[in-house]
Amino acid sequence: MPGTARLLAVGLCLTLTQGAHAVTTSTFQVTAQIVAGCLVVGGVTAYGVLDYGTSSALSTATLSTSLGGSTVTFQCTPGVALSMSLDGGQNSASGTRNLKRSGARAWVSAAAWR
Repeated sequence: MPGTARLLAVGLCLTLTQGAHAVTTSTFQVTAQIVAGCLVVGGVTAYGVLDYGTSSALSTATLSTSLGGSTVTFQCTPGVALSMSLDGGQNSASGTRNLKRSGARAWVSAAAWR
């Protein structure tokens, strides 16, 4: 019986070493479709803050502010001609852009220019 156990142990060791000679490389096919387009770099909430300060509700003064040098950057796939435009937004009326805080009832008229 000891000879049989030894032979069985040697056979088991040889079986366990079979995995050491497995294939380590393989060839397979990969496909991808690149769709032409552009994206805004930095996310749509990273433009800055328009701070008009404090003003009386009865004031008729025209207020102005800026984003202080903030920029909007676009990344496009090669060959795409970028065309960007701004419209009046969700609260526009008669060609005037109106800004409104979420949940508010009133808005502030605003104009954007360069």
